[in-house]
Amino acid sequence: MTTRLTILALAAALATAASAQSKQSSGVCVLRAERGGATQGEVWFADTKLGVRITVCLQGLEPRGEYAVSMHLFGDEGLPTDAGFGDPFSRRGVADAGQLGRVKVGADGAATGVRDMRGVKLADVLGRGVILRKGDAILGSGVIGLGNDWAPPSIKVLSQELKGARARLVCEVIDDRALASFGAKGQPPSADLQREQPQKSNRYVVELPSRGGKNSASLVAIDGAGNAREVPVEWVHDATAPLITVLAPKQGSQLNGNPVNVVASVEDENLASVTINARPATQDDKGRWRGTVQAKDGENHVAVRAADAFGNATEVDVVFTFDGTPPGVEADATIVVDGKVDDLSATLTVNGQPVRFDPKTGAYSAKVKADPRDPGRVTIVATDEYGNRTTEVRKLR
Repeated sequence: MTTRLTILALAAALATAASAQSKQSSGVCVLRAERGGATQGEVWFADTKLGVRITVCLQGLEPRGEYAVSMHLFGDEGLPTDAGFGDPFSRRGVADAGQLGRVKVGADGAATGVRDMRGVKLADVLGRGVILRKGDAILGSGVIGLGNDWAPPSIKVLSQELKGARARLVCEVIDDRALASFGAKGQPPSADLQREQPQKSNRYVVELPSRGGKNSASLVAIDGAGNAREVPVEWVHDATAPLITVLAPKQGSQLNGNPVNVVASVEDENLASVTINARPATQDDKGRWRGTVQAKDGENHVAVRAADAFGNATEVDVVFTFDGTPPGVEADATIVVDGKVDDLSATLTVNGQPVRFDPKTGAYSAKVKADPRDPGRVTIVATDEYGNRTTEVRKLR
């Protein structure tokens, strides 16, 4: 069953959530472009329990390119970069410690990346140089100095849904300098920030375990300077599907008129949609849901489906029999004519059909077909042996 969730207490939390920042020092390297290039950005350094967290935030790069960032022993900007920065930073047991990794650039020419350098402190990296390269070409460089950023990121939950037993929150997280991490408190941080869409650089996704009933968690965003924002969220995991009662047509009923009216009652506190044979139903003034279907002769199925705002859905199938063909009737219309002929030698016809009469009395009683040209009259013709003819026309009563 697919389920969704809703945030119950975000407004107050967003308004009152206090920054969890500690007034710790941070370092920043502002990169300057080499040879008149457009590269710009910052690399932030912040102390953690295990070492220094390094956050890269760059712009003006070649879209979809790949760049290498390295930290060097020195940072003398008065000399050419190769000479003033020296060899890559190294420490005992880690020969390539100064290789801060590669960053991938998006279609907008911006790049971000986070790496933890274990076993060192902020004091160990201040004053050292940082170089941005693509292949052998140096695109930007700068020196690490003390940072001045005390503003934590902001967090806003934009949408939420449940997928199975996990809650998926899409959030807008903004920092005025560089965002280092975003996720749920108490969960291991991911290697990369999980963006909702590549083109929406401030939108991120957090997935959390979700159980039936009330759930809560805290979202935490940390910037490159180590400033943190924590926002609590609560949601209800509703796994109860809507209750559908089909009022018409009744199961197994026999109908003969089109269109067939379908009426159903649906119970759910968070009802989102009702459809009848996949078409939206309309609600009447009594709260019942209505629609029509065009039935065909024989067995017909009507599917009433209801879904709530959490994605829980119910479908009820009703079967009825339809016969819209009226019965056929076959009959021959005949007329009974009674009378008497006074000339026993004559011949007699009624509506052109020969009629026999009693040779002694001249009485007759005959069944004849109606005259197709004038069904409302009967024509009686008597002809004697000399050809004399008498015609009588009678209207049917």
